[in-house]
Amino acid sequence: MLELMITLSISAILATVAVPAYQSTMTQSRLTAQANELVTSLNYARSEAVKRGTRVTICTSNNGATCTSGSGWQNGWLILSDGGVTGSVDGADEVLRVFPALSGSTLGNSGNFSNWLSYQSNGRSQGSGGLSNGTFNLCNHNQGRTITLNNAGRPSVKKVPTC
Repeated sequence: MLELMITLSISAILATVAVPAYQSTMTQSRLTAQANELVTSLNYARSEAVKRGTRVTICTSNNGATCTSGSGWQNGWLILSDGGVTGSVDGADEVLRVFPALSGSTLGNSGNFSNWLSYQSNGRSQGSGGLSNGTFNLCNHNQGRTITLNNAGRPSVKKVPTC
């Protein structure tokens, strides 16, 4: 009986230490995966714009079929070859990929990419604010990542301790 009580005590102590560390690891893993998903989207759009020789746009979308102004990037986004009005799905456009809403995270931006971001046929970016560079902020439980586009349209990811 004494050995059982000691074993249960040790198990309780280990569980108390392990659970918070596991939760933190899961949060970090989720943030990394979501940041990688956004960077993959940006790189894919850029390469498609160069390959197709036309503008390719990434826009916010909460329904996966049309660009939705003001819906927020965390609600999902889509990538389209944008031959018509920039930042909207119209008759001349082809939806290339759809990305669903993020689970448990928020995705904001510096204001330059409030609704859409386009890549030109030369690989340079242009945001809905008119500038080519800007920052996305991905947050989950006060931990986060910043995804920054430089003037050439290349994304980079940085870990930030607080959001």
